[in-house]
Amino acid sequence: MLLAVGGAALISFDGLLIRLQNLTPGGVVFWRGLLSGIAFAVIWAVARRRLKRSPTGNVRAQSRPLLILTALMVLATFTWVLSLTHTTVAHTLVIGASAPILTAVLGRLLLHEQLAVRTWLAGFAVLIGVAIVFSSSLGGGGMQGDLWAVANAVVFALILITLRRYQQVENVLAMALSGFLVAVIVSPWGAVVPDPRSLVAAAVDGLVVLPGGLVLITMAPRYIPAAEVGLYILMETILAPIWVLVAVGEALSIQVVLSGAIILGAISAHSFLELKGHRALGKESLEV
Repeated sequence: MLLAVGGAALISFDGLLIRLQNLTPGGVVFWRGLLSGIAFAVIWAVARRRLKRSPTGNVRAQSRPLLILTALMVLATFTWVLSLTHTTVAHTLVIGASAPILTAVLGRLLLHEQLAVRTWLAGFAVLIGVAIVFSSSLGGGGMQGDLWAVANAVVFALILITLRRYQQVENVLAMALSGFLVAVIVSPWGAVVPDPRSLVAAAVDGLVVLPGGLVLITMAPRYIPAAEVGLYILMETILAPIWVLVAVGEALSIQVVLSGAIILGAISAHSFLELKGHRALGKESLEV
């Protein structure tokens, strides 16, 4: 539990740290990619050395899924930063919270997985919540950022499906490769020397918050059910807008609070029922 809570709490500072960078979206993406690429590359190398694995052994065998995952992570970085730089952190996080339901629906379409009635009901509630978020952007100039947030949620769902389909893929290596790749892509216009505050914010985000938060979250399913991890990750959606509100005064609209309550409520109820079902199944297997 502590791993999931710690990871969600740590990564909830991501939006604020992006807000504190006085850079163009290209500059934010460049430093985010470069610094997180370095951090994930170090984590991957250390992990393989501790496990005494060959640096290229599993990489060659998993080259195709590794390339797919890397490409999706590149898209995730672009869509995430573009959303945060074109709308509020609350809008991005609330829309992004729909990713678990999107994952279930896309899993039904792509992997032919069966969906429970509660998943369809949760998906309908999430759709209503996202519609409310969009309604608050009409005439306010944040529609573009909301659309990027929807794109990010779809990409993130595809990442989760890829990880489910190819469970042996080197996901940390993919994070490192995608970081370096986005830095190369935006380097013609994003490779600028930031001011001291922006550099510190980018360094803390790329070297500590992103790698630290994601490592803790990915370790959590080893000790608690994945559905329970999903519940704790929702903390990010609640905490991130609070940090931005306190630090830079980015206010929350009534529509965002309402949509957030609908989406988080639907996903929390869905995850709770799924967790309850897993525990009941485990109890029956023990009795047998």
